[in-house]
Amino acid sequence: TFVNGHLVASLSDLDRVPEGVTVTPLNEAMGKGDARLKLLAPVEQVRENPIYQLNTAFLADGALISVAPGAKPATPIHLRFVGTGEAAFSTATRVLVDVGAEAEFFLLESHEGPAGLTYQPNDALDVHIGAEAAFRHTRLNREGDAAVALSTLSVRLDARAQLETVNLVTGAKLSRHQIYLHVAGEDANAVVNGATLLGHGQLADSTLLADHAATGGVGREMFKTVIDGDSTGVFQGKIIVRQVAQQTDGKMKSDCLLLTDDGQMMNKPELEIFADDVACGHGATCGAPDEDLLFYLMARGLPRATAESLLVQAFVGEAVETVTHEGARAVLIGGIEAWLASRG
Repeated sequence: TFVNGHLVASLSDLDRVPEGVTVTPLNEAMGKGDARLKLLAPVEQVRENPIYQLNTAFLADGALISVAPGAKPATPIHLRFVGTGEAAFSTATRVLVDVGAEAEFFLLESHEGPAGLTYQPNDALDVHIGAEAAFRHTRLNREGDAAVALSTLSVRLDARAQLETVNLVTGAKLSRHQIYLHVAGEDANAVVNGATLLGHGQLADSTLLADHAATGGVGREMFKTVIDGDSTGVFQGKIIVRQVAQQTDGKMKSDCLLLTDDGQMMNKPELEIFADDVACGHGATCGAPDEDLLFYLMARGLPRATAESLLVQAFVGEAVETVTHEGARAVLIGGIEAWLASRG
């Protein structure tokens, strides 16, 4: 558990870490000159990113998580980030994850903070997935309603590595979650999903850069956004296919559901392809709930608000149903249900 950007051992179960996994406080690892710190900024493009540079400049604490080659812990690790206090503050944390060859690891993140308080968390997660290893990850942003939340996920995939990540956003007044992928090994597979539910004038930005630099890579990126009130959603996604990355299969899509006429959604999907043997595509949609479906549900006795909630659950559910861990999936579904309940 991190409180205001600092790892609090008394609130953490460091003694219950699964076999094959080690968790080291980042300050301790830096003090010892741990060789695994080379994982910092594994994706080249992230090093020039201002938000990531800001995290580096003000970095206060974090953790180094190492998964031994071949280890397959059944229990995920939950990283909980909590903001508290009565005065404005900012935090900068970084977590490094090294998943050894042929290992499997599941990481759950949750971020929360006080309502009505202006604060700025800036967290970064740098991941290296070894050959034939699998890393699965979920992230829940339920920051306070006045927060400015910045976050970065940077992942390097070696040969035949697998990545599955889902980010759910319901909190913060202003948020940006940026994802940088570097497919460095052949036949790697990345599934990146996002679900964003906004209301009360929120603005949320989801930014993705997937850089394919090896043959046979597969990428599936799907982002779902629900806009209520006068909120604003932003999706910026770019797939780069290097000349050496023949037989890359990349698909990216952003879908938006507008519940009112006052909200807006901005989509900017891009492809930059230098190879000639690829199957890549992108798309974006935006629209209101289907009135025929609403009528069908209301004709069976459901109030309009309940009917809308069912459609929203089905819409964003596509992005979270890929989570294989039952407990982690339940956490995300709970976050969706809490947002729907807050609509009244």
